[in-house]
Order: sequence, then structure tokens, then C-alpha cells
Amino acid sequence: MSAEDNKLYKLIRYFSSTMPEGVPETVLHGCAKLLELSEESLLLILKNNGIEDPESITEVKDKIASGHKAMDELNLDEKILCSGLGVIKKSLAYCPEEFVNKEYLVKISEYDQETTINRIISDALEALPEKEKALFTQSSTMKEIFNYNNDLRKKIEDSHPNNDPRGDIGEVDNITSNRQDQSHGGNNCQFEDIDSEVMKDYLAELRQMIIEAKNSDAIEYLWSTALLISIDKGGGLTHFLKKIAGEYINCGSAIESDPAKLCSEILVQNDKDIDKKYSDWEKAERVFSAVTENPHEKLSGIICLDISEWMGEIGSSKVKEYVHKIMTIGAPVSVVFRVPFMEMQTVADLEAELSDVIPVRSITVEMPHHKQLIDYLYDKAKNNSFTITEDCRDTIEKCIIAEKNDGYFYGYKTMDKVFNTIAYEKIRYNATGKIHDKTITDDQLRSFVKLSEGDLTADEELDRLIGMEDVKKQIREVIKQIQVQQELVKQGQEVERPSIHMMFTGAPGTGKTTVARITAKLMKETGILSKGYMREIKGRDLCGRYIGETTPKTTATCREAYGSVLFIDEAYELYRSDDNSRDYGREAITALIAEMENHRDDMCVILAGYEEDMDKLMEANDGIRDRIPIKIKFPNYSREELEKIFYYMLDDKFELDRQVKKTIHEHFCALDDELLNSDTFSNARFVRNLFERVWGQASSHYDQKQGGKLKISKTDFISVKDRFDNSQHSSAKRRRIGF
Repeated sequence: MSAEDNKLYKLIRYFSSTMPEGVPETVLHGCAKLLELSEESLLLILKNNGIEDPESITEVKDKIASGHKAMDELNLDEKILCSGLGVIKKSLAYCPEEFVNKEYLVKISEYDQETTINRIISDALEALPEKEKALFTQSSTMKEIFNYNNDLRKKIEDSHPNNDPRGDIGEVDNITSNRQDQSHGGNNCQFEDIDSEVMKDYLAELRQMIIEAKNSDAIEYLWSTALLISIDKGGGLTHFLKKIAGEYINCGSAIESDPAKLCSEILVQNDKDIDKKYSDWEKAERVFSAVTENPHEKLSGIICLDISEWMGEIGSSKVKEYVHKIMTIGAPVSVVFRVPFMEMQTVADLEAELSDVIPVRSITVEMPHHKQLIDYLYDKAKNNSFTITEDCRDTIEKCIIAEKNDGYFYGYKTMDKVFNTIAYEKIRYNATGKIHDKTITDDQLRSFVKLSEGDLTADEELDRLIGMEDVKKQIREVIKQIQVQQELVKQGQEVERPSIHMMFTGAPGTGKTTVARITAKLMKETGILSKGYMREIKGRDLCGRYIGETTPKTTATCREAYGSVLFIDEAYELYRSDDNSRDYGREAITALIAEMENHRDDMCVILAGYEEDMDKLMEANDGIRDRIPIKIKFPNYSREELEKIFYYMLDDKFELDRQVKKTIHEHFCALDDELLNSDTFSNARFVRNLFERVWGQASSHYDQKQGGKLKISKTDFISVKDRFDNSQHSSAKRRRIGF
């Protein structure tokens, strides 16, 4: 028997399929990838690969016990090992024969069905080059690994000048001499411009399947099975489809030479009008029928159907009928169904429903994390002859968070928008200053994306806030308590870190969001949080639209806030008193509680909202209440404080005539209790709205030719305040519905 007779070994090889079999790192990297999977996913993959022996599963889920024991004996660090293998595997994939361990090849040729994973790992560790063993110790750094990788590449280049580790390698070249240019889909073996490991694994397997299918004259069977992909908008779907197209093009099994012409995406809408409900399904059916009018033995297209709006009806006989029609038309088309990113079990359920009528395979792709998005922006700049300096990374991450905070973020698509803004502003900057370089510095970037933090420390910013003395005191007490705990731990005392999760209650405009932002900055400056950003969302933003979408959405949102503050405004919207089984707020709360507990040391969650409604949320869920010991009430501003805020906004940018100051003072003193005590009174926002209308009125008689400060007169203020007062009083009488 050969090594391929061992199912577990085959599975390990599958998860590192772009590495040569004779390199021991192949096994280590494959196992590292397996261990990253959730238990549910791993068990499902093991079962799908015919591994149902509990002993084998246990060995894998125990983190490959013997391998870790051997690692401990060699003083190998697991994190450095996994990260390091991720770097050097790109070079190892190009190792010529003289770099392959011959003794190791003999050992793996002896593997059979009885060979345990213990032996597989031990053999790999024993065959690991001594220099690499030294690299993967706890004293090593990633810089040393990168240097080693560069040396390895150079050796390969020197030994085989035509075997370029940065280019393509050639199993597919053996199939077709008419290989397309890389810009038209010629993927390199590592798919280096794909961030998702799930996508990479799929493409690597597809490449091997195309080779096998073409050799067996059975290429049409590859597109007889549909792909169900769970991925959010902006996650790289369009690029992924082009990569799939590129694989077919490379082996001469497609009618087009341009991946973009081979791919198309269709949104299958679920029309509310019952007579038009299935109209998009009928359109899709006509698209597939048109392809069969010119039948080819080669792939004619990759059609992606976005069925997100049909997730609740996939099991209906009518939808299955349309899916069956599309797939049995006989068009030489590869079908991809797209749904949002959601729980793996939900995706498996959708796959099962579709599999009743057609063969389906599913994959789940998470949204790219911040580092991937930042790297993407750097690559895009480089490809367009711009250079973004390395010190811009922190600013770019803040820009990403700002984009997410407005509620509309579409991954790579949003990063394209950000780059277009930066490029435009750079050209404008150069034209104004008569500069001709394409290098973007951090100072320039901050002005381009309009990020301004000022020169004040967080503590100074807190001091400058008008009023809310008790709020400031409580925030400083929280910070001091954690600092004391950190100092005691340094002294060797076992003192548990207090919870830093908080609740802010109060009416709109009382400063909750501002204080949360300053708190994040304060926690960064005092070393409590590593990043100190603020991720701001609304309560219902955690809830998905479909079954299975809420938990991963909540988890992903929290993951983005690790090392920072997650500020959830209107958090009471997560709880609704009616017993609605389709309300995902409670599911979001459950997922949020788990994240708050598991990451209590590197994430601060701040829930905010009206006091009465937040109290109901706490009463309804003991888990939330138990994990948020800090409750800070933000009182409404007094008349005097509102007047101070108005003058703070005026700063020294405006000129006031002698009489207007008295009028301003009289206006704020005259604010009646009904307005100030209304639960719809917007406090500082009320002042800002008044301020903006006043200087808007004053600008009507500003002489631009004469220049100077904008002058606000008594007449300007009175004219505005009379209209403003009427609108505020009428709005104060309107009550919120449903609370």
C-alpha cells in the first residue's frame, strides 16, 4: 500500500495541496490548517472524506497529541510554526528534487491505512531541516523566517533559473501550450492575490480536478455540480469567479480567453407583487436557454445567481422546480449560488435543500480582516504606480473603522472607493502645490480621508467636556482600578482583572458617544486596550435578516473590536417583549455575551440608550446584567451648560455684535421645563442645530470680497431662534411609539 491509501494522510495533503509531497512541511501545514477549523466543520470534513473512526477523529481534535509532544521536546513554538509555514510554503512549492528529503519520501511510501497520525507528524518533525527547527523556536522572530525564505528562494533560483518562485509552475502547462497571459486569468499556483484560505483550497483542488477530467475526457462533469458560496458583499466573490474561469481557460476548456467575459452575476429578486414573484427566476431560465442555442463542448460561462432573498423559500417546490429547470437545460455553464455569510450549519441545510434536485457543493467565506484590507489597498496603490508609506497603516485602519461605523461597508469594494478618493486627493494636492511625486505620506493621508485627532490627550479631552462631572469621575475610577490591578499582577499577586464593560444611559445628545470615543482613547493611552479604536453600531445592526446569519454577524463585529471599544447605541432594540421566534435580537444577545466573556481582557463593550429601556433589557437577560457592572447615567444639560456649549461651538471664528450676547443669554435662560425634560430633547444636538442655523443666516450677508470673520448680529439670532423654537416645541410634544 502507498501513502495515498491512508485517508487521514490524504486529507492532510488536501489542505496543503500546493506543496510538494516530499517536503515534511507539507504535513505540518496541512495539520495546522485542520486545527484552525471548528469542531463541527472538522467532523463534517472527516466524515465527507470517509474518516469515521472515532480514534482518528479524537487524535485530530486533541491537537495531534504526539506532534505537540514532539514539538515541546524540540522547543518549537506552535504560533511561530504555523505563521512561519504560511510564509515559506510559497517557496517550498517550487523546490526542485535536490531540496526534497529522500529518506522522508521512503517513509511516506510505507504509509498504509493503519498508519496513525502520530507517526505521520513525528516523521515530518524528524525530517524538518535543522535550520528550520531553529527558526520555529520561541526565541525566533518572523523577520528571521522571512530572511530564511528569501535565502531559500535564492537557492532555488540559482539551481533552476527557469523555475521562478514568483511565477507559475506547470502542471497545467503540460495540458496546453496555448497558456493565456496572466492578466487574462493565468493564476499562479499559490493564488497569491486571493486572501481567503477557503477560496485558495477550492481553486487548488479545482486545478487538479480539471487536469484529471481533461485527461479522462470528462470535463463536462465538472460543471454538472453547482457551487453554493456563503459570502458577504465585497468579500471578493467577483475576483474568485474570475479565478475559477481562469483555471478553465488555462487548460483550454473554455470558449473565452478573458475571464471577465466568461463570468456573470445575476440577482434573483423576490418580488412582493405575487404576479411578479418568480419573474427573475424566469429571466435566469431564459439566460441558460440562450446558452444552449450554441452548444459547446467547452465551458460557455460561469453564472452566479444571488439567491439571498430566497433563503427562506429554498425548500419550496416552486423554487426547486426553477432550480431543476436551470440545471437540466444542458447548458455548458458552471452555476454558482450566492448567499450571505452565515453559520456553517445553515449553509449545510441550504445545501441539503438544493441537493434534493441537483448536485451541490458548499463553501463558507468570511469577510477579509483589517490586515487583508490594508494589504489590498497597498497592492492596489502599487499596481497604479502610487506608493503609500508604511507608517500609514494605522491611519488606514482608522479609515476602515470609520467606513464601517456609517453602517455601509462592502469589503474590497469599499477599499476601491477609498483608494479612488486617496488617488484623487493626491492628484489635487500635487496640482495645488506643483508637486509631481506619487508617494502618499501619513500626513497627506490624514488630510485626504479627513481624519483629525488633535493634539490633546484623552484625559485633556475629557477635561474639556462641559458639565457631566460625575460621568468624568466614574470613567477615571474605572481606568484607575484597572491600572492598579495591572500593577498588582506585575508584583506577582493573583488579582483578577475587573470587567470593563459598561452601560451608558441618558437622552440623545448628552455626550454618550463622545465619552465612549474618549474612553477608547484613554484605555489605549493607559495600556488597557491594545488599539483603542471605537467601533460604533446600532443594536439591530447585530441582527441578520435570515436564519443563521445573526451569530456569525455578531461574532464578526466583535472580532473587529478586539483591542478596542465596541459602542452599541440603542442597545435596547436587541430585546423586544413579544415572543417572536423570527426576532434575532435574542440570538445576537447570546452571541454578544459569549464574546464579552471570552474577550473581557481585550475588548470593552459599551451599551447605550434610554435609561428606562436599558433597564428592561437588563431585567430580561441576566447574562447581560451580570457582565456589565458599570452603569453610568448621563444627565440632561442645564440651561447654563447649553449656553456654554453654544459659545464653545462659536469658538473665536465668529464675530458677535454687542447686543447679541445678551440675546443669546436670555434665549437659553428662557428655555422652558417642558422642552428640557422631554424625552425627545436632544441636548447638545439641539445646540448644534441652533448654532448651524444661526451662522447659516449670518452667511447670507457675508462679503466674500472683504473677507474677515463671519459676523453674527442680534437680528440674525432672533430671526433664527423664533423659527427654531417653534419646531423644537412641536417635536417635544411627539412621543416615541412602542416604548
